[in-house]
Amino acid sequence: MPGDAFRPPLEPGVHTLVNSRQEIIGFFAVDSVAGERLCGGIRMAPNLTSDELSDLAAMMTSKFGFCGIKLGGAKAGIIGDPDMAPEEKREKLRECGSQLAPWLRSGRYLAGCDLGISDVDLKIILEAAGARPEQGRATAESAGRATALTVFTAMQCACELEGSSLEGKTISIEGFGNVGSSLARLVARAGARVVAVSTGKGTILDEGGIEVEQLIDLRSRFGSDCVNHHPLIKPLPSPLIALVPVDIYAPCARLYSISSETIQDVKARIICGGSNLQACAGLEEVLHQRSIRYVPPYIANCGGVLWGAMKIFELEFPAFERIVETQLRRAITVLLERAARLRIPPLWLADEVVRIRRESFSRSEKPSSPSRIVWRVGSWAHRRGLVPGVVAQTIGRRTFHRSMEELLETIRTAQRSGESP
Repeated sequence: MPGDAFRPPLEPGVHTLVNSRQEIIGFFAVDSVAGERLCGGIRMAPNLTSDELSDLAAMMTSKFGFCGIKLGGAKAGIIGDPDMAPEEKREKLRECGSQLAPWLRSGRYLAGCDLGISDVDLKIILEAAGARPEQGRATAESAGRATALTVFTAMQCACELEGSSLEGKTISIEGFGNVGSSLARLVARAGARVVAVSTGKGTILDEGGIEVEQLIDLRSRFGSDCVNHHPLIKPLPSPLIALVPVDIYAPCARLYSISSETIQDVKARIICGGSNLQACAGLEEVLHQRSIRYVPPYIANCGGVLWGAMKIFELEFPAFERIVETQLRRAITVLLERAARLRIPPLWLADEVVRIRRESFSRSEKPSSPSRIVWRVGSWAHRRGLVPGVVAQTIGRRTFHRSMEELLETIRTAQRSGESP
């Protein structure tokens, strides 16, 4: 295809990003390669590390595998405070774009907005890289809504497995960005009571229930400082939100909200959130032993990548909602039920499902296969606006319907080595 000769090689690993003064400004982590392209958001945080991005890139690999999207997992990050002076931030963004140019300009890395990065910020990065935005890319706001919807759906599935519903449940939400605020609105409309909300600026708690719309309005004016402008009774330090006694705890913040030091003090019966790295590795078994249902993060929060993939096919949000509320909902229910029957943490079963699905990617990756050639030609034509919208939408609906059916069948038959079906 045109431009192939200029595509950089893709190999798993971490690339260090440096500016013109040879100072480290961030990292680009590649976890896996599939479909000849990588995908993952770009984030900005003051204490960002290469290990964090490597873990996030691995989570993207799992997310794409679960959803049946043939993309490799990657993450990029810029070291810095997202609230720094605007001109200083623009310079950081341009430096990042320049460093990521070989991957972005070739179209091999599909970047999105992550923590601390807005749609405007991403545009600056792409312009500095000499890359054009992907046709039909989902906005940060719509991706947040999509992620919140799958977290909400997974919560419903977890409650139904216990023979109840979200109505009347108490919920704490860590992080009140695009995902956390959208999730708060959904659970409140379902009759749940949001009793605690945290941001990087602090936590507010009200056992009687926080007025969600009021807090969302404050967020629109004050950002993460909204908690300090809310007339609530008990402000708390942010880390304590994981220990608030609630029915459901929803981590939607940065990373590792549950550690080996705090896990015995977690009081929620269900953990289901929008962040990618919620509990340190291995703690899912401890949660399982404590009879706490921990919904695998990349299942609960897969909405953003699923919606992003569907948007490329020019599908509208209602089509995404139908997929989530019918097929994905059924898949999550079956996975949680099956894990319960096998008496294993749901994450163990989910990881096996991902392994099986990604193996199927590898079998279909031969570049010379007729189906692969047709797909590459079609993708190239679509990115250049040569495919009519109605054709793209028809292909998209069929593709995601079939993928969800395959996901359900894989969940029904998957089992860890040595376990009985």
